[in-house]
Amino acid sequence: MERKKILIYLYATIGDTITSLPAVRAILQKYRNDDIKIVVEYYNSNNFQLNILEELPEKAQVEFVRQYPLRSFRILFERLKQCLRWRKEKFDIGYILILYGTPWRKRFAFRYIAGIKKLYCTDFFRKYDNVLHKSIVKQYEKFGFKFEECAKKLQYPFSKKHLQIADVFFNKLSLAQEKTPIAVGITAITQNNFSWSQERYIELLKTIISEYNLYPLFFCAPHERENIMPVLKAIGTGEIISDFKAVDVMAIMSKCRFYLGNDTGTMHMADCAGIPCVTIFCNRDYFMAWSPEGEHHINIIHRQPCGECHLKVCKYGFPARCISEISVAEVAAAVDKIMTD
Repeated sequence: MERKKILIYLYATIGDTITSLPAVRAILQKYRNDDIKIVVEYYNSNNFQLNILEELPEKAQVEFVRQYPLRSFRILFERLKQCLRWRKEKFDIGYILILYGTPWRKRFAFRYIAGIKKLYCTDFFRKYDNVLHKSIVKQYEKFGFKFEECAKKLQYPFSKKHLQIADVFFNKLSLAQEKTPIAVGITAITQNNFSWSQERYIELLKTIISEYNLYPLFFCAPHERENIMPVLKAIGTGEIISDFKAVDVMAIMSKCRFYLGNDTGTMHMADCAGIPCVTIFCNRDYFMAWSPEGEHHINIIHRQPCGECHLKVCKYGFPARCISEISVAEVAAAVDKIMTD
């Protein structure tokens, strides 16, 4: 039987990639005897998330393509060339995985320019469920995929090699036996409208570290280290982790007691690692669309009448009412619940 050629297209950064994992793995398993290419496109040149797809046990060719806005004929020409290159590969089936829905121009480009014979495209997620990862599974069930309960989970299938890397890291760290490592993700402090302040994190960490004998591991990108240093200096303990591959980061996280921090890509990695998350959400985006999977997490969000606005800058005091009103005591109580359950 002739092998089919399958294209999986993701418009995705780290959180989108993790949220899409159940659908991606279902495609890889269904067409395990065929040729599969995964194309990840995003406007940001950071391709950190590719490792998550490359290291899956169900193998596929993975390619990253940077998207440029259509501001000139040259860029339009480059985009057309890209579609024509895919046309030469003669894909039989294409799956477009865009979490907020596939715009008509993408459908047109893949069907007619890239020449994909049969195309399956995601719709706006809220037509199926308010939570993104649940919506994607429901849409793929509509496409004919069958998911066992375990296949709907976001938890990553770590190999022995990944877990060994985590063990080596902790052996080198030489933590005292009574110390409990936790994963911390606060680098979205650079987005002041959407996140807690450094001062609040410092106050919280000083309280919970002494009370529960915790050791914070701060996860960030290499260029974000300088944002973490004032916090690390203020609390006087901890480690910054910024130079591991994505899957190895998640393997290290899997050995932490819980995740604490903002709604960022780091939170999605902790969710994928299978640990509880104490996450501080703002109400700018769709309510709990990006929430971690399962009931073992604590998501702290104060809903607002003007919520789900998607504005980058609020003219009406959004940061003060939505983020600053979440108190240190409220988050400390959530940590206590995680530690005592």
